[in-house]
Amino acid sequence: MGLELLVSQAIRHMRELDWTFANPGELIWRYQTSDNVESPPAISGNTIYFGSNDNHVYALNKTDGNLIWKHQTGDDIRWSGPAIHGDTLYIGSGDNYLYALNMSDGTRKWRYQTGHDLTRQIPTVSDGVVYFGSDDNYLYAADASRKPAQAQTQTNKPP
Repeated sequence: MGLELLVSQAIRHMRELDWTFANPGELIWRYQTSDNVESPPAISGNTIYFGSNDNHVYALNKTDGNLIWKHQTGDDIRWSGPAIHGDTLYIGSGDNYLYALNMSDGTRKWRYQTGHDLTRQIPTVSDGVVYFGSDDNYLYAADASRKPAQAQTQTNKPP
């Protein structure tokens, strides 16, 4: 039986990430962080990546739930989910930064500061460019392999 379904019951106030089989109720493992998990996960190979409101990005073994690494940011990672491109994980934080992390060990490759938090944004990577929005009313495009933003476009202020 392969792992078929990831159930994150951390919609708002849960602090655990649960793996189950396609058969509901058959819990495989559980990992607890020190605050809410509201970030959608990303999976690459045998590793699951997600952020937590405890200011950390986590990498767990998806088979057994063991911690591979965690990286501390300057603020929470509320709803920002990770994006994966090559060997790099991109994720936004409430500290106004987009982080580019090495997927194998969690070390920071670079970070880019915007004018406001990135807690509600999920970056997208296409053709070597990482696209991400910020609550500063800008959409950013940056070379996925290095820090400098190539372009930013102002958007209308959210309601």
